[in-house]
Amino acid sequence: SETLLADVEAELGCKLENINWLPGFFAIASQIQIARSKVYCEGK
Repeated sequence: SETLLADVEAELGCKLENINWLPGFFAIASQIQIARSKVYCEGK
């Protein structure tokens, strides 16, 4: 959902890029560390 997407972007501090050929998946810059983020730990 748009709200979840905005929450993830806010937590990670970066814009998520939609992957056109893989619906429902997004890309982030490689320097962004996600392992300790709440959204990663919760599997979102």
